[in-house]
Amino acid sequence: MASNKIRIMAGKWKGRNINFPSIDNLRPTGSRVRETLFNWLQGPIINATCLDLFSGSGILSFEALSRGANKVLAVDAAAPVIQQIQTQADILQTKALTSLQENAYDLVQRPPAHWQIRYPNRVSPHYDIIFIDPPFADARLSEICEGLTNNHWLKQNSLIYIEKSKKQRFTAPETWQLLKDKTAGEVSYQLYELLQLPC
Repeated sequence: MASNKIRIMAGKWKGRNINFPSIDNLRPTGSRVRETLFNWLQGPIINATCLDLFSGSGILSFEALSRGANKVLAVDAAAPVIQQIQTQADILQTKALTSLQENAYDLVQRPPAHWQIRYPNRVSPHYDIIFIDPPFADARLSEICEGLTNNHWLKQNSLIYIEKSKKQRFTAPETWQLLKDKTAGEVSYQLYELLQLPC
């Protein structure tokens, strides 16, 4: 299976290449979008606990850790993707990343607390920052957002990043406030904040 490379842009691993496999629908977040995203997150990323759904190349996970995040849970359904992300974490000699092979749509339909049993002191039951970047052909964003909100993956003032096709319509939950909204080519991306936890 062919391998591709993408470069970490800033932080302690600035300039390091991340390898990722060539598989269908894997679309790494481009450098222009990443630069904007992490400018938005410049303060909040420090010591943050992050959840990277549909992690793909893993570049958002590694960029977050490079820039000061404390822990990241990287989730993807494809075994080659998770294997490569874990290999890359080993190369970078970091234990701050936990990789999980699972369908993200299924994962968020269950509360996250049980992962603390499997990964003690590594996976938080609530996340400061969530990255949501599904394949454009299967972007059931409402399903993901409802699961995150209703099953307590988020905490008050969690930040949620969404990357989608600019052609796709999406309405965020009422408890989410839109903070940032940009488009680059065919990609639309937003940053939201959870203002109110569900009852």
